[in-house]
Amino acid sequence: MTKSAVGKFKSAAVAAVALAVCAVAPAKAQDKQITIMLWGTVWQSSFKEISENFTKDTGIKVAVETQTSAPEGLVKLQAMRAKPSVDVWFTTLSVASRAAVDNTLFAELPLAKMDNVPQVIPGSTTKDWAAIAAFPLVMLYRTDMIQQPLNSWEDLWKPAYKNKLAMPNMAMYQARMLLLSATLSGGNERNIDPGFEKLKALKPNVAMFYSSDAQARQALAQGEVAAVFAPPMQLRWLNEQGVPAKAAALRPAPLEFDVAMLVKTGKEDMGAAYVNYLLRKDVNEFMAQKRNIGPVNVGAKVPDSLADIMPPAGQGLLYDENLVNASVPAWTERFNREIAK
Repeated sequence: MTKSAVGKFKSAAVAAVALAVCAVAPAKAQDKQITIMLWGTVWQSSFKEISENFTKDTGIKVAVETQTSAPEGLVKLQAMRAKPSVDVWFTTLSVASRAAVDNTLFAELPLAKMDNVPQVIPGSTTKDWAAIAAFPLVMLYRTDMIQQPLNSWEDLWKPAYKNKLAMPNMAMYQARMLLLSATLSGGNERNIDPGFEKLKALKPNVAMFYSSDAQARQALAQGEVAAVFAPPMQLRWLNEQGVPAKAAALRPAPLEFDVAMLVKTGKEDMGAAYVNYLLRKDVNEFMAQKRNIGPVNVGAKVPDSLADIMPPAGQGLLYDENLVNASVPAWTERFNREIAK
């Protein structure tokens, strides 16, 4: 982000903020504090300055609780169902799709009152959740182990990659590798058989099916594998650790979102004001730059490191999340039986 852009972010126009906050004004003036739940230290550092500026502009303080993963966060919220202490929950698209059916725990977003919603990627926001960041799934590869750059997804099936790949299991990224395989074979979420057949053909090249981002990062960092199907923001960590890695942005690109949901606590108006604030062009751009992730506001600048990686708006692979969510248990059982055994 340029110096002037950061300056604009820090000196956010009071009139614009006032309009956004008034549109979803808190029902009660007292207790002007919300609690958000999100991932660990990297995410917290990204949100710290944003939250401080939000407080300056609105008077609403922001406290933080942490989760190690989106599924773990959902379990925590369900455990505190009687009296939730979290007002805004940050999660993944796949987990949000599962959680949204619980309308006693989660509240709908007042989209008509959130003036930044019309500025975001079409399809990235629903009444149940609002995407705050977008990212494609790419192949991260070690340049000291793979000299020939990956040019297409089909390259992964070549004999040269035998026992060199790390791929996610069905629980990671809501079966996106299976769905991508189906897409490459003429199938889709409604016709998944071609995906299973293509994954079976890939199995000789897969050294591991991983179950966490940390497991995949470590395997690549230690040279146990040469390439990993993963989000591009993992690249920064790898490079900071001295791992010679690059990202291959292959097309078509499965697109994923990190999203925000409102918890029913009586502070839904303040929570909606915070989510709306995150979608504003300058704020969303600032967050994208800090986190090295794609913005969802179509006017926000994509980080330079992702300029050649992010698909143009509307061109990422999206699937029927409700259908995928309902199908994952059966897909997982079949995957474990036919491929991961």
